[in-house]
This record gives sequence, C-alpha cells and structure tokens, in this order.
Amino acid sequence: IRDRQEIQRTLKEAGLPFDVDPREFVRVAAPTGSAAFNLRFHATTVHRLIHWFTPPYFKAIADDKVLYELQKQLRNTQLLILDEVSMIGRQMMGRIDSRMEQAKGYLNERNESLGGVSCVAVGDPAQCEAMKDQQLYDVTPHKDTGSEQAKESARFSNIGLSVYDEFDDVIILSTVHRLRFIEKPDMSQEDIDYNDRATRFMNTLHKLRDLRWKLEDYFWLCKRKRSLLPPSERTRFTDAPYIMDFR
Repeated sequence: IRDRQEIQRTLKEAGLPFDVDPREFVRVAAPTGSAAFNLRFHATTVHRLIHWFTPPYFKAIADDKVLYELQKQLRNTQLLILDEVSMIGRQMMGRIDSRMEQAKGYLNERNESLGGVSCVAVGDPAQCEAMKDQQLYDVTPHKDTGSEQAKESARFSNIGLSVYDEFDDVIILSTVHRLRFIEKPDMSQEDIDYNDRATRFMNTLHKLRDLRWKLEDYFWLCKRKRSLLPPSERTRFTDAPYIMDFR
C-alpha cells in the first residue's frame, strides 16, 4: 500500500497531462478477488483487468464495441502491478500479453510484450502455485510444443515463458513489516521472551512455506489462536490488525 501511495505521489510530481488519472496510468491486479480487495487502491482481478469474463474459454476479442471499451480503459496505462505472481502461471501470462496487445493496438508500434506496458510482478514464488498451468519458474517448453494437441495451451504457455524471461531485475524485501519486535537498551526478561516468541513465529511461517514444519510447530501455533489469548492480547490484535504482537 505504501508503495502504491509513493507511485501516485511521484506521478503527481512528474506532471502527468491533466487528462491522465494516476489510477489509469498504473493498474493493479491480482489473480483472486480477496487478494485484489486487500490491495485496495482500485485494484481488480486479472480477469476483470483484461476483460476475460469466461475463465474456461479464452479467445481474442472480435466484437469492435467490446474491444473499444478495453482500449478505452487501458489507453493511458503504462505500468501493470501484478500481485501474488506465484498464482499467475505461464498460460495466464500469455493471455495477459495477448489481451494487452489488443488493448494497445496501434499504440504499440514496436510490437513489444504486454502491449509495450511496463510490469512489476510482486509475490513469493514459493507460495500458492498456479492451477493447471506451468509455473513461472518452469523454463522448459510446453510438453505439446510443435504438436497439434492442445496447441493453444502450448502457445500461450510459451509466450508466457518469453514474457517472464524479460524480467531483468529482482528485488528481495528483507524487512518484516507485519511483525513487531521490541528494541530498547534496557530489555527486561519479559521483552526478551516476547522477541523469542516473535522470532519463532516468523521461523514457523518460513517452515510452513517450505513444507518443513512439524507437529510441534503446529501445536505451538495453535496456542496463538485468538480464542486462547487473554483479553489484554486480544485488544492489541484489534488495535493493529496488520501487525502481529506477541506480548
């Protein structure tokens, strides 16, 4: 959210044309509705962004009126931010590329990927995988490449592979913002115990992500259920819903 605010502030300072809304210049989308809702700032699902309203089927937009609406919506868009990228497989990225190519049309004179729009993909590749799709980190051609069987799936998967291959820069965020640690010179034993619990929670989440956690981790985590916490701790969770407090 802070990054989105910073982008909007920077765009305002850059002096966009008066008729270009920063919310149109930058489009934010996620694979699921819940992820899009948590992003806020007018974020939407990937399907709605590219006007793909029939998930089992995908084809180029042939209706001129529908195509006009897509082009009108994305005319001023120059940056896509895709959240939860682990769930955006290669076929999905290939379909995004196809739709963005139609959306930009003659504006994409150099025939660049994603219609010439820049893209920032956010997420952890080790989290939820894309369903019924090749994963973004799979660099092998689709198994049906060169055959007549499922040629559309193969084509979009290989296009998606090509798009992902164009991402040159990777930024790894190491600061934990949703976990509060106590930092002061005169640490009491209670403070030290608190930091130990917070550290164990963070390590448990890492083990869960990597499928390395054990029953002892599960039972320890169960102790942090809200129903088992004293009233004083429940209040802290209510006051700061996005920050884990272990006191």
